[in-house]
Amino acid sequence: METEKQPASGGFWSNVPPDFKIGLFVAGTVLIIGGVGGYFYNRHLKKKRAEKILRGAAIEGSLANIISDIYEAVDGGGTNENLLYEAYADIPNQTDFYRVADLYKQAYDETLDAAITDDVGGEERQTLTNIISAKPENKNGKPSYELLPDWLRRLREAASWFNTDEDKIYRVLWELPDFTAAALLSKAIANNPQIGYESLTDYLEGQLDTDELEEARRILSKKK
Repeated sequence: METEKQPASGGFWSNVPPDFKIGLFVAGTVLIIGGVGGYFYNRHLKKKRAEKILRGAAIEGSLANIISDIYEAVDGGGTNENLLYEAYADIPNQTDFYRVADLYKQAYDETLDAAITDDVGGEERQTLTNIISAKPENKNGKPSYELLPDWLRRLREAASWFNTDEDKIYRVLWELPDFTAAALLSKAIANNPQIGYESLTDYLEGQLDTDELEEARRILSKKK
């Protein structure tokens, strides 16, 4: 005896009443919108709190701007590494760096080290450390040029006729504490036959394209 074929089951969801489906969709949408709205509201409150604390340190105005730039560089899903390097490079000396770290903790309720660790690793994090280590200890101190051999080595490694590592070059340039460091590096390049260039300018022009060279010049223009 033949039996009549039954339609295949569409599973649990196909048996859910349409009105209930709509209710679930609306509820899910409300939860998502509420979550996103809550994130941005809390972010707004955090920013306002930080601005209030940093206004209290207005006498250290330039440091307040640096702290805001650091937070902007690491806030959110990605990291603006160039802004981060620039902010660190703008810190005058190591004493001011410790003050920046203290104010950052007060403003954002998170240590600067934790904020950086969460966003930056490897060579990028080492660059931040090198930027600070080359700075004077205080406003009466002098920059350190002890990293000169390392800067030279990394420029040699970054160079290539086919695949230049421009990011590695930029990181070296950000680490230079002043114009004297750039001049010393230029002389070291001229004295090193393995690199094959007569100066830092010659090296940059030989390794970077037009846009990359413009960025390198911008970084160097910040050296005093």
